[in-house]
Amino acid sequence: MKLGNPFQSGGLCRTLLTTTGLLTATCATASSQIEYSSDFESLNAGSPSALSDASWTAYANVFTSGGAYLYGYSSTPPIGGSGFWGVTTNQAGPAQGVQGLVVYSDYYNQGAQTAGQLVEASAFQQFPIFLEDAGTYEFRFDAKAGNLVSPSKAQAFIKVLNPADNYATVASVTFDTSALPVTWGTYSIRLELDESMEDMILQFGFSATASNNQGSGVFYDNLVFGIAPSAPPVITQITKSGQVVSVTFPSETGFNYDLVKSTDGMATFNPVVSQTVIPGDGTPKVATDNAATEPTAFYRIRRQ
Repeated sequence: MKLGNPFQSGGLCRTLLTTTGLLTATCATASSQIEYSSDFESLNAGSPSALSDASWTAYANVFTSGGAYLYGYSSTPPIGGSGFWGVTTNQAGPAQGVQGLVVYSDYYNQGAQTAGQLVEASAFQQFPIFLEDAGTYEFRFDAKAGNLVSPSKAQAFIKVLNPADNYATVASVTFDTSALPVTWGTYSIRLELDESMEDMILQFGFSATASNNQGSGVFYDNLVFGIAPSAPPVITQITKSGQVVSVTFPSETGFNYDLVKSTDGMATFNPVVSQTVIPGDGTPKVATDNAATEPTAFYRIRRQ
């Protein structure tokens, strides 16, 4: 099954081949990792091409009512039309600003809709994967219920397609957004990209599936995609000898750490002045408090 449009390899840049012509995709550098964020505030909500101008891609897959794949097609839908997506201006919450995104099925495809076939419309960003992009990525977004009516379905996704194997999906993770509350919430999914995915295609975004013209819209905002934040550092050992406390913890390359202490039952934590900032390198580290004279104290390792 295909989803999206193929990249053709060309050094560190790729070209995006579409059914309407040949477009140049954003070039990646050998030292960069994939990052994306949008709150949709800068888009011209009145422009029919606002989302496609912001590198959003629309693609639909059609299935029988029983789920058998029939065909797929790309599209350049207008903003606020009857297919794929729109820019909202009246769904804001306190953290969502004025504008956002709504994704729904393709209701322009009346042949499939009225035949009871399942029309899965997807709106997504896509990037070529380079060797240096290996790592665990997180797709975080705000979302709330729209006009979706069961049995319509909606989801957020991250997936990797292999152009060398007829654009087969080699990795995928999804989050079901079909039954969200009517209030905004923040959600996230993660997927690991490994070195075997070099020259493949990364896609992340949202899809909505409906038939018989049933509602399928879900609202989204404040999208962030990038390397997943690491878990907070965990103290693996703590010892005391005289007035010296030693705190052992795992470190990660690219982060700095310091030691903080509380002597008031964890109400407040203050830096331990005898311990300078410790650079992480992927190996265990030991932070020390050389003036641990209190009868009781609590310690934390803080990642900067």
